[in-house]
Amino acid sequence: MELPVTILNDGKELFGVYHTCSKPKATVIICHGLGGTRTDVHRICLRFARALVQNGYSCLRIDLTGSGISQGEFYEFTISQSVKDIDQSIRYVQQNFGADQIHLLGFSDGAFIAYQVALQQSYIKGLIFWSPTFKIASEDTPRDSLNQRLHRVGSRMVWPVLGHWVHHEYFQERNGILKELNFGKLDRDCLFIYGGKDEEVARGIRQIDHFKISKVEIAECDHHFLSNEWTEQVIASSISWLESKYIL
Repeated sequence: MELPVTILNDGKELFGVYHTCSKPKATVIICHGLGGTRTDVHRICLRFARALVQNGYSCLRIDLTGSGISQGEFYEFTISQSVKDIDQSIRYVQQNFGADQIHLLGFSDGAFIAYQVALQQSYIKGLIFWSPTFKIASEDTPRDSLNQRLHRVGSRMVWPVLGHWVHHEYFQERNGILKELNFGKLDRDCLFIYGGKDEEVARGIRQIDHFKISKVEIAECDHHFLSNEWTEQVIASSISWLESKYIL
């Protein structure tokens, strides 16, 4: 069953789809990344949600503030705002569908959102990270160069990134999280799935080590899992990991 949902947060309507079945074992909430949506490339998030239902899980796909068809401007997309969006989304599925056993999926930069929510909410059972960008992309760029690219849109200072205005606080938040990244403190079961050809991401993940972390590296794969074979492998590995937590 696929149900359209509208979630109100900070005066803005967030639009999504809740996928469910009879007596789901657990619920997965998807946190898309910068420039992503609840569908994402090759409809991977949609395909994953439907596969979850077939295996006895529910799933919420939501467009965060300023993304997809949800209200707000793209330059309003920050990690802190997205964390509030996901918090409100969790409350929504708990109150309206009785969802429990909550897991989060962070895709690309959505990993920062999932990590922060789990750090703040102890009831999050586990996390799945697809191509998590746990690296500081701007370190090699001189600060003077970054400041020269700043523009003002209304009351916000923004950077041009891939044809979009991106709130400067987004990058400040991102780098702040990276400096404090600690999976021992998080103390939650985590699954990392990433491509071997996604070199910077792969390098960062290989340096992360904790006994509660599982890793799946797809040797020739890119950041977005752009082949159908890779997409199916990502989905199958994610569900297999979940199933290992819910053996009856």
